[in-house]
Amino acid sequence: MEESKVNYGQEFGKNLIKIAKSLLKNQNLLKLLVNTDVDPLGAQHKDIENPMKDIFGKQIRVVPLVEAVDETTTSKLVIVYAGGTVYDDNAKNERSTILVYVYSPFEEWLIAGDNLRPHAIMAEIRKSLQNKTINGLGEIRYDGFDLSSLTKNVGSYVMRFTVGTFN
Repeated sequence: MEESKVNYGQEFGKNLIKIAKSLLKNQNLLKLLVNTDVDPLGAQHKDIENPMKDIFGKQIRVVPLVEAVDETTTSKLVIVYAGGTVYDDNAKNERSTILVYVYSPFEEWLIAGDNLRPHAIMAEIRKSLQNKTINGLGEIRYDGFDLSSLTKNVGSYVMRFTVGTFN
């Protein structure tokens, strides 16, 4: 019996890393996540030189664990798959839903420029992902956002993206 060439989701983890790396290229996004003052994009803040080392796994995560201590530190993103659907009756073509959770401590919500940090973060995420094609993935389409949760320290939004994967 011939072995199937379909990867059956083996690329999912790699694809989440690709999406995270795409977000790591956006310096405005990184500054909004790291700089906790009221002017996170101000000239006083330098670019993050090694985001893979300094940000990945900390402020931009692919492991969906946010603990109580995270609620009072810096803003964070958690990128996860919500599910997938085979289309065109072809197991090689799958449309997946990717969720990006945006966590921001309430103490950091107000920022310069009459903006709110979580909304500025979501705008930068859309700039980085919406209608983009990442190597090995189809076009990433933005589907919307919702309020995810509110605790006494942090608010969270969830952004939905759909991406076609072709094996």
